[in-house]
Amino acid sequence: MALTAVQLMALQRLPRIGKKTARTIGTKISGFISDAELCAYLPQVRKVSSEQVKAALAEANLVLCKSAEVGIGWVGCFDADYPASLREVKSEDGTKDESPVVLFYKGNLALLNQPSVAIIGAREAEPVALELANYWAQQLAAQGYNIVSGLALGCDAAAHRGALSVGGKTTAVLAHGLDSVFPPVHQELAEQIVAQDGILISEYELGTNIDERGYSFVARDLIQAGISQAVLVAQARFNGGSMHASCAAANVGKPVLVGSYDDKLNQIAATSGNRKLVQEFGAHYLGAASPEELKRTLESMGIGPKMPEDNLLI
Repeated sequence: MALTAVQLMALQRLPRIGKKTARTIGTKISGFISDAELCAYLPQVRKVSSEQVKAALAEANLVLCKSAEVGIGWVGCFDADYPASLREVKSEDGTKDESPVVLFYKGNLALLNQPSVAIIGAREAEPVALELANYWAQQLAAQGYNIVSGLALGCDAAAHRGALSVGGKTTAVLAHGLDSVFPPVHQELAEQIVAQDGILISEYELGTNIDERGYSFVARDLIQAGISQAVLVAQARFNGGSMHASCAAANVGKPVLVGSYDDKLNQIAATSGNRKLVQEFGAHYLGAASPEELKRTLESMGIGPKMPEDNLLI
């Protein structure tokens, strides 16, 4: 029951075959098959010709060759080294499998199998929220957690930088091909993440731009929630992008923690998402807790490594 990454990419170039159909076809095949066998098999089960399959395979192979030239790796969902955490990627309501069929990456793929916490939030966040995202990331990265975020402006960048500042590791999930960085101002940050044994990941192949309708951002958010054991939201509006990852995590029973501030800031529109997550999804408030308290909070939820006390940043 398997297809190679290039075969999965090729299938998605054919009419009426998306990632879910490609995965379904793969599960019905006993063992890995050659490209020639795929060209003979697929016309029997789909309305495609062997010539179409050959052309799609050639195009997919070309994309992977170009990817390798710029340092982009890849792994298919049937490969032995496909990270187990990716199989936890679900739809926002928690009912459907949204795991990437093929994952593209730059950096340390093994990091995705380490205890991970997503730290996310608004692009245009309050200064105190940026400080909180940075603080959380520093403390958790120092304790051995992989810090997951989306490389966006605001809270995401604060989280990545917090992890890097203490020599920690961080994962950036992108909504486009890895031959570019969005926003461009974070090119240096992306390079630093990889240089410090972190990883950039995306389910989009080289040359893919951001979907103008925003669907690729939603898919990115679901991956963030899926590969993380908990989601920490520094600041979010009730209709902000951070809600996709937060709700996806909550709907499969993962802990969600939200930033807690003074009474005034806790009640403004900019933190309406925080309130919604607490009131409707069972999230808990968390402020700038001491390192020991933050460690105990996560461990009480069964999350991550139990690190010795001398790893804490005091």
